[in-house]
Amino acid sequence: MKKLIKIFIIFLVFCSCSTVKSGFKNPVLFVDTNLSLQEALNIEKGNKAKDVSPDYFVGLGESIYPNINNYKLEIPKSFSRIEKPNFICQVDYYYTKVDSSVKVILYEWSNLSNDDFFEQRENLTKEERIYSKFREKFEVLIRSIENELGPPTSINLESKSQLTDFRDDVHWQNTKNKNVYLFMFGNNNQTYRQIRMVIYKK
Repeated sequence: MKKLIKIFIIFLVFCSCSTVKSGFKNPVLFVDTNLSLQEALNIEKGNKAKDVSPDYFVGLGESIYPNINNYKLEIPKSFSRIEKPNFICQVDYYYTKVDSSVKVILYEWSNLSNDDFFEQRENLTKEERIYSKFREKFEVLIRSIENELGPPTSINLESKSQLTDFRDDVHWQNTKNKNVYLFMFGNNNQTYRQIRMVIYKK
């Protein structure tokens, strides 16, 4: 399939240093045009992102990206952006060598360890502040994707029922010819939280 994903310039802007904290600058999340590797590199250069690309292939699980067309993906190009004051966002572009077309984009939000993140407010504990920030981010992403693609095709939220490790999953499967898999890992006995999002076309 020659027409690829150029998935949401907005998500690319969203993670950058200039991002509006409460959501997306532009309501258009997904753009149905091709995204080449060079275009992705230009976007990241404009974002002043740091190149953190690995020197070995980092695979994607079949449950995350089924790759039904059996594309031969190259070592991903990876970039790190600071999303002040709370998060660091890594973006991985998976592409094919034959035409340098991006097939999958993977986003990963982790907490940015600085004093601003742990700022005292609302009489919350450190753990409660971290939980609140990640939950807010997760819900902003859900609402923003819903605005473009409608309701998710499946939802599984474990965070409210699991005492320790949990994984909250939200899928938009083949909705408007796009697939979005948003999930958050965590442990309710620790401060650990991480959000990931995979976007691709079949």
